[in-house]
Amino acid sequence: MQGILTNTGFKSKVLVTTFLVLRILLGGLFLEAGLTKLLSGTFSAAGFLGNSVGPFYGFYMGLANNTSLLPVINGLVIWGETLIGLALIPGILVRFASFWGIIQMILYYTVILPSSTGWISQEIIYIAVFVTLMFSGIGYYYGLDRLLVKLEENKHTLRLFSG
Repeated sequence: MQGILTNTGFKSKVLVTTFLVLRILLGGLFLEAGLTKLLSGTFSAAGFLGNSVGPFYGFYMGLANNTSLLPVINGLVIWGETLIGLALIPGILVRFASFWGIIQMILYYTVILPSSTGWISQEIIYIAVFVTLMFSGIGYYYGLDRLLVKLEENKHTLRLFSG
């Protein structure tokens, strides 16, 4: 097993439990956000993209005004959030889900630069948490990624997505 959670002492158990709670809470947050958008039936990223400010203004305004591409963007937002949540909660493909969470947060972050709250915004915090989950190996601890250990032992390519 890889990651920073390989010790077996008291501190390690506290750390594993903390990361487990963090993983489940972040997964719940993303699952709820995705399902809320999905079930509303009216979600559109056009409003968010249309409020773009900063160096990527032209790019995001172009996306907001592209009526043929907007349904694809809406689907990526909804299903990205939903699937990230569905992966993090049970702890399956944690690295893969965290990678896409980082990408999604970078995209959200760059829509409005600088943020009204300054350079450190909620997206930056989410990125930091996703990076932590990605490299901690927390999917192996109290997660379904533990079932993928055989892939790790066999050096199967899919092992890169677990953890």
